[in-house]
Amino acid sequence: MRYHVTLALTGVSRFIWYAYDNCNWGTFWEAPWCTNSDNLPAQLTPPGHAYGVIEQWLVGASIAQCQQSQNGLWVCELILPGHSSAAWMIWSSTGTEIDVPIPESSGLTDYRDWQNNMNDLSSDLTVGGMPILLESSNP
Repeated sequence: MRYHVTLALTGVSRFIWYAYDNCNWGTFWEAPWCTNSDNLPAQLTPPGHAYGVIEQWLVGASIAQCQQSQNGLWVCELILPGHSSAAWMIWSSTGTEIDVPIPESSGLTDYRDWQNNMNDLSSDLTVGGMPILLESSNP
């Protein structure tokens, strides 16, 4: 997810995940036919699910800016289609969790985790390596 954001920020308009459907290299889904001969449906893996979520977050959106703090916190401002206020994607690039104070004046009310689960936003938030999307419930 972080890689797609940084690619979009640098102007890359298309990125192809090489061999996403290869039983030896692909990581988006697990296919039973890779280990046995039954033609059972494939199962989406966590990376495959994350790929779909980042697609939902970025398609139609524009990334206004990204900044990295000295503590490793990345903050990217997104302009989402149909929203009058900015949304913010944040994550920790250090491998450790970072506490992020959210000012009430920000107008941000909700956040989505990397699985696209919507949660109420409190005044403090702890973020890890997986991006979360902060947004206002009033587009």
